[in-house]
Amino acid sequence: MKTAPPMTAIATAALIVSSVVLAAYLLGAFSPDGMRIDGGFVISESADELTIWCYRPHVDLSLDDFSGAVVLHNCISRPEVSGAADAERIDNTSFRFQALGGRVEATIDPPPKDAFAFAVMGDSQGHNDILRAMLSDVGGCDFALLCGDLTPSGAASEFAAFQETINASVVPVYLTAGNHDVRTDGGDEYRKRFGPAEYGFDYCGVRFAVVDSSDLNVTAEQIDWLRSEFDGADKRVMMTHAPCYDPFGDSHMLWPDSCSRLLAFIDGGEVDAVLSGHIHAFNHTNVGAVDLIISGGAGASLVEGEHHYVKVTVDELHHLEFAKSDVALEPQSTSALTVIGRGGETRNITYEVLFAMESYEGASSFENYLGNIGGLGYYTGVAVSDLVGLVGGMETDDLLRVTATDGYYQDFGYLNVYPDEAWLALQGIMLIALTMDSQPLPDWEDGPKLIMLAPDGLYDNTDCEATSYDGQGYHIYPSAGARWVKNTATIQVMPCE
Repeated sequence: MKTAPPMTAIATAALIVSSVVLAAYLLGAFSPDGMRIDGGFVISESADELTIWCYRPHVDLSLDDFSGAVVLHNCISRPEVSGAADAERIDNTSFRFQALGGRVEATIDPPPKDAFAFAVMGDSQGHNDILRAMLSDVGGCDFALLCGDLTPSGAASEFAAFQETINASVVPVYLTAGNHDVRTDGGDEYRKRFGPAEYGFDYCGVRFAVVDSSDLNVTAEQIDWLRSEFDGADKRVMMTHAPCYDPFGDSHMLWPDSCSRLLAFIDGGEVDAVLSGHIHAFNHTNVGAVDLIISGGAGASLVEGEHHYVKVTVDELHHLEFAKSDVALEPQSTSALTVIGRGGETRNITYEVLFAMESYEGASSFENYLGNIGGLGYYTGVAVSDLVGLVGGMETDDLLRVTATDGYYQDFGYLNVYPDEAWLALQGIMLIALTMDSQPLPDWEDGPKLIMLAPDGLYDNTDCEATSYDGQGYHIYPSAGARWVKNTATIQVMPCE
């Protein structure tokens, strides 16, 4: 067994207070030429068909001189529809009607109820198989709230896979964006598919307000908006991505100023329940009479507990009851890593074979885009160059794509796989780690994991920038940690075109 140089002492990185800046989300109606849509968002339009995504239960449509089919997705079950007498259901959450030109005024309303239930879940992060199981298990709920981190990194392909999953849901799913969803251009990708990440709605006597905290901030202006949304409401429920507390430490929540603002709002008795995700676990905390719920178990690697959602029942007096529901999942196959050569040659390598290959070991860690250190541990694994060698290796202009089970991927160049002396000194050996701190697969939930076995024990952002080809890695998202692909499923050599 070869051993990497020992890890040097790593000073605690200073916190760099920076945030992902997003373009402003729509808070109300969307109004392209000749139409007004309040509560829905146009996702496609042609001369004879208009397709709308409903991002809340109540939707108002006003169309001028449009003739053709109007198709609405993510609609509440059995809505009361006015202004569209020929409305017909397509599936659980979709229906259509014909607009015949002239002025069309249509309204989609949820049916009146004295009591109802809804589901809360978060952080599927591309594990759409688990999310699909959750959404098929929420019978008796009128809708589901998904508290962000819908994708691993906000890529268009990841959003497409997520959208396909929720399109098949038996109930509508109301969303907000998480910090993973707004990486690179993910904020734009979210908006063009689902509309605003911040909005409010009433449902059977309960007022819901969805706050966008995908940049891990809740601003003073957002608190003012919350007060306005909740004004006059009998029961007030807030949903957002990141919580204002971390029951497992103090590093996975909103930024400190935002935590203070939200806690002051909660202490002021201006909300009855706050629903969030971001932390991959379940927690129910009370601050006075306010219920704070964290439900981040919809697919991503867990901090503790089981994959789950929270079922919230609301009685005729608008009293809220919360019940965690664990979801039984089919065991996932962890039998092989697939390596694909530049000519299409494919090797499915069992973990038994991986553990039998020549291995490397050493301590390493990474720096994330905020300057924090993560992944600190002692790793053993197989060099990516050895795995690629099984399918014919790489040529200097080839691209190597490493893809995770959730669809997240990173692209690398020849020198990442076969580093020269200069790159080896910065990134070290590019490794598929099979154990971390002596915890092997399959018990190690993040493995097999692509890591850089850095000679000094830290693959920092400066190293990442210096070892990223143009159009890859740091030049897309400035984080060394983003290069470490957990739950690696496929390694593919892609010839230069």
